[in-house]
Amino acid sequence: MSTTETPSPASLPHRTAASELTPERWQRIKEVFADAQECNPAERSSFLAEVGAADESLRSEVESLLAAAESEAAGDASLAASAEPLRVEDAMIGRRIGAYKITRRVGRGGMATVYLASRADEQYEKQVAIKILLPELDSDDLLSRFRKERQTLAKLDHPNIVKLLDGSSTEEGLPPIW
Repeated sequence: MSTTETPSPASLPHRTAASELTPERWQRIKEVFADAQECNPAERSSFLAEVGAADESLRSEVESLLAAAESEAAGDASLAASAEPLRVEDAMIGRRIGAYKITRRVGRGGMATVYLASRADEQYEKQVAIKILLPELDSDDLLSRFRKERQTLAKLDHPNIVKLLDGSSTEEGLPPIW
């Protein structure tokens, strides 16, 4: 969750019957939360004091959301800082697969890593995303699933669905998708 997202009602503290969480109340909490996030940190406490003068439980709810958002933002920054060395050490960066040279890692999931690659043969300029199965997961079952995903993409043709451009293999025999 980024600092602009609003946590779900389930993540809010316990409330009394006087502050029952109705859809209207949740909407008001989200509005005040958004306004508080837009405030300069020096002005935020006076803004929240004004809110609390009229509705103490609303102020409390918003303060709780702000604390959660700030905590998550700090965690995201820490995660980004710790992930930076991984980008530098990624052995795929700079490698060529077919006519494309991998320039950077875009993301990594449970089954594969996605890279940004640029056409390297100077025939024309083009950038693509290349999805490569994680080497440690190259079991026959996962390779089969990955190849089925590639085949499914090859059959699809819709403006809102990614297009499969190529599907050869890496030097290690892993089937990339781009």
